[in-house]
Amino acid sequence: MGEDLTRRSRWERTVGAVLLAGLWACFLRHAAPSVTVGDSGEFITAAATLSLPHSPGYPLFALIGKLFSSLFPWANAGYRLNISSAALNLVSVGLVFFIATRRGGLSWRGGAFCGLLLAGSPAFFLNGLVTEVFALNTALALAVAALFLAGGPRAAVVGAFLFGLGLGNHHTLLLTAPALFLFCFSSSSGSPERGEERLRRVGRLLLPMGLFALLGFSVYAFLPLRSRAQPPLDWGNPETLNGLLRTVSRKDYGSFSLALGETPPRTLATAAKQMRRFGKVSVRQLSPWGAVAAVLGFFLLWRSVRWTALGLFAAWFFTGPFFMWLGNLPFDAQSDGIMDRFYILPTVFGVLAAGGFWKFAEARLKRWAWPLLAFPLFQLWSVGREFPLRGDFLVQDYSQNILRTLPPGAVFFMDGGDDTFYSMAYQRFVRRQRDDLAVFDRGGLIFSSAYGPDFRSLPREAKDRRRQDVERNWLTRRPLYYSTMNDRLLPGVPLGLTGFLYRAGASDGNAGLCDLYAFRSLYPPPSQDYRTLALAPYFPFMASRASFQERQYARAATLMERTRRMGGRVPWLQENLMGQCLEFGYDRLQAGDFEAAGLFYDVALRMKQPKSELYSNLGVLWERRGNPAEAVRSYENALRLSPDNVDALYNLAVVFWRRSDWARVVPLLERVIALNPQHPGGRYLAAARERRAGRHDGR
Repeated sequence: MGEDLTRRSRWERTVGAVLLAGLWACFLRHAAPSVTVGDSGEFITAAATLSLPHSPGYPLFALIGKLFSSLFPWANAGYRLNISSAALNLVSVGLVFFIATRRGGLSWRGGAFCGLLLAGSPAFFLNGLVTEVFALNTALALAVAALFLAGGPRAAVVGAFLFGLGLGNHHTLLLTAPALFLFCFSSSSGSPERGEERLRRVGRLLLPMGLFALLGFSVYAFLPLRSRAQPPLDWGNPETLNGLLRTVSRKDYGSFSLALGETPPRTLATAAKQMRRFGKVSVRQLSPWGAVAAVLGFFLLWRSVRWTALGLFAAWFFTGPFFMWLGNLPFDAQSDGIMDRFYILPTVFGVLAAGGFWKFAEARLKRWAWPLLAFPLFQLWSVGREFPLRGDFLVQDYSQNILRTLPPGAVFFMDGGDDTFYSMAYQRFVRRQRDDLAVFDRGGLIFSSAYGPDFRSLPREAKDRRRQDVERNWLTRRPLYYSTMNDRLLPGVPLGLTGFLYRAGASDGNAGLCDLYAFRSLYPPPSQDYRTLALAPYFPFMASRASFQERQYARAATLMERTRRMGGRVPWLQENLMGQCLEFGYDRLQAGDFEAAGLFYDVALRMKQPKSELYSNLGVLWERRGNPAEAVRSYENALRLSPDNVDALYNLAVVFWRRSDWARVVPLLERVIALNPQHPGGRYLAAARERRAGRHDGR
């Protein structure tokens, strides 16, 4: 029997090593080569310079990231940190294999099944290719769970220390606390225990576990200590106790919120809708058959090891459905993009539960259970095709193109956009590019504030005045550039489009710079995740503005159509692209260039939510093209979307006036005057009524 156990242990180690080696090669093949979308640039900068990123500060991530990038000094800092995420993902897969085989009693095939099931989860796989905090969060959650499942006071105390330390990386680890408490009840020495004995054993552990958890949590002392040294990123300036508490509690975001904007009402209907969203995405993360295996696994584990099953279910419930209810994000594409990475932890515990299904299946199928491994292998292959980030230079090229646009000694203000903020932080503070520039964000949060230490406490109107005063002052001293989509950002000062940026004080910039920009991974974008699709359309969007300014109207319309296709589900894009279509179309309509106007309106018509104003302008275009029938249809479409569209009402009245259709003209003009008593069309109402009356009297 001892030889059998030794042979099994040898097989487990061999299979585990082969599994991890294969996954390591897979992650290396797909890992991004540099900074990527989202918070990547911020976290790379935080690790490389020991800076303080956004709340709650992530001190453990910064310290571990700095250690890893120092141990492996080759390649650029972005790639080194991306590889650290891959290494942490390997640790997570290894821990799943260990828990499944050593704690769950599965064979090496069962351990491989669970490990591959986790590796093939889209959110888990993606976060192992880029710099984010979620790979470390997953590894810590699994390490803590493994220690609590191990049994014994020492393992529990070490697990509690790691738990507190892990909160210095991400607060969602706190949601596993109920499960860890339940694991304590399942981790006996193997001899039968009565309920009172279990309670006494767990009760004796509570105080030392609490103390060691606090010891781990003390990693947050890094924040005020490092903040005093004025690091490149210093969110919240947590040098005082109040500042530290504000940062750690995420008070600026809302401690229990994931977004700063409006959230849906907390009703039963909203909660049900949140659960439907959670269920739909969970099935995608585990695959349909993996989700079935997890559900059956929970049931089968409950029949055999109830405390463990209850602990796994609690971990899944609190990190999954409960967290989705707590976050209560809106039901839009942007929120869905934010939430993807928060599905990793419930997926992890679903994977462990699926081990119960494997154990049941293997007991009946024996050696013939191994073909079931084909399912997670296929899932992993599919996910690898979904995220080929090895050639992802999207954000790297974006930030370098900005630097190429800025002349020596320029001052650069960024008006929104995490990809702009964080990629510029990466270029400036990690790669040490363009020290001649003065770079600021208009929120006064990320870079050193140009607006004074009291700026964040000012009311909104005072902030706007302070921004205008400070930026006008810079304009008198140095070339001033903006990253924005609002070309009226500084009242009274013309902004000239220069590449992707706007130069203040120049009515006509150098829009043609767009043709000199480098785009190595844009057509098509490197992946279809929301954050990539939120940035990629920005390039053709701004290039279309440049082409319009250069009077290349057909090219501008082509680029706008490309923008629409790339970012069809991106909220910021829909509003801005529609506005740009209407602006360009109206400009060409007024100039008598009906062909160009039609090109821009055609792009707008293909968008998901066309506006009443669009159909109103189309009606004018059809009228000037001599097609009143199409004009009437367009005006009627405009009124169907907005019955109070005064322009559409009046223009439709004009078409019917020309037809002498007074029965339709009069109510339309009456409606116009009711909505706008000062409308110039009011002077025609009396004449229309007289003609309608005269026609009626003539019958």
